[in-house]
Amino acid sequence: MLLIQYGGFMIRWSTSLCKATLIACIVGSAAQAQTAGSHPANPAPLPHRVQSVDDQLRRLDAQLHLSSEQQARVRAILDRRQAQLLQLRTAQPVVAVERFAQVQAIDRATVEQIGAVLTDEQRKVFVAQRQPPGETRVPEAPPGGR
Repeated sequence: MLLIQYGGFMIRWSTSLCKATLIACIVGSAAQAQTAGSHPANPAPLPHRVQSVDDQLRRLDAQLHLSSEQQARVRAILDRRQAQLLQLRTAQPVVAVERFAQVQAIDRATVEQIGAVLTDEQRKVFVAQRQPPGETRVPEAPPGGR
């Protein structure tokens, strides 16, 4: 029997209850330590793999079945995009919000330029692939479309 004074009260605990509580605390602490070791609260970010121009072109060709001429034109567009992004990264320091806006502008221009190279059917697939789930939008044909 264990007597514990808590506030103005005396609490009687049996020896077996004390042992059970002590075991629960030890087991709980060990489980928490093991879980914390295998799943840290703030896991390190995974390295982001940037797709090469070749990877991007292969993905677009698989989705859109590009002709040889279209592949050449899309490669030139993707090369230009890559050069613009590299220039942006190596340029004078820019506020993050401005850099984000510049990257978005480059991406929008790239999408428009690729869309201009595609046929109407390819453009529909291209736009559908870029849409968030549940959102629909009718693609616009470029001026003098195909």
